[in-house]
Amino acid sequence: MDRIPYDPALERCPDFAGPKHQRARAYLIADAALADITTDEEAAQHLRDEWTTENNEQRTLYQQQVEADKAVEEQRVAQEQDAFLPTSSARPSKNAIPDVLLTWAQLLEARTLFLQSLHLGNFPQSHVAMFSEFYANMEMHAYAKQEVGRLALVRYHALALEDWYDRNRQGDPFNLALIDEARLRECKEDIRDKKGRTQDTVFERKMSD
Repeated sequence: MDRIPYDPALERCPDFAGPKHQRARAYLIADAALADITTDEEAAQHLRDEWTTENNEQRTLYQQQVEADKAVEEQRVAQEQDAFLPTSSARPSKNAIPDVLLTWAQLLEARTLFLQSLHLGNFPQSHVAMFSEFYANMEMHAYAKQEVGRLALVRYHALALEDWYDRNRQGDPFNLALIDEARLRECKEDIRDKKGRTQDTVFERKMSD
């Protein structure tokens, strides 16, 4: 079936009583098979009834087309976001990587897919702009030039994004674009402490060998 290119509900019924359709009305009056059409007014009403019936059928088909398109887009967006959204918000997927375990390169790649798909969701434009600014601020942050800093940004991203989704569900979202520097420093210290403990463990193993 061919796609319907526009909403039939936007169409207006033509003026079938006007001079443009005089020949069509005359044809209907002269048609012996249409014995109930004997006047110009009856012919115009017949044309209006036929147009309305066809338009209603087109409206029904168009709505079915819209619903089918929406289902396809929702499935595509869900597949793209599976590898990005916080694990508490995402649909289970064996291929999904928890945000906190992403590499910096993976985070930037997921960011691109996410921002491209935002216009398909229900986010207001202010939230779309906020997400774009959030990732821009992270990418331009001084920490992005350091190995430990990038790890800290990945950790911060996972925690801040999950907090935002939780607050948004409660109807109290905050401005994610504003980087919480104190929290980011805590993330960096956590990464350093983890690296330090790992190095100590490796050293202790070597000493015991």
